Amino acid sequence: MEKGKIAPKMSRIPELSARLQCAPAHLFRQHNETAGELAENVAEILKELPQSGQAAVLELVAHVVQVMLRRT
Repeated sequence: MEKGKIAPKMSRIPELSARLQCAPAHLFRQHNETAGELAENVAEILKELPQSGQAAVLELVAHVVQVMLRRT
């Protein structure tokens, strides 16, 4: 599996995502995703947090974006 020669069975996806500590959807991400697709992934991750945690993550992301924009 690691070398891309065989695909995991669909029944193993939850186990793999748990071991990798990510959402199952992240195992199928592509590197050329649009901003909308990335936002959907972030929304899926945030569902696990209470609303106050979601707000804190959003604030952190906004800060990181501002820092990164200043560097370019």
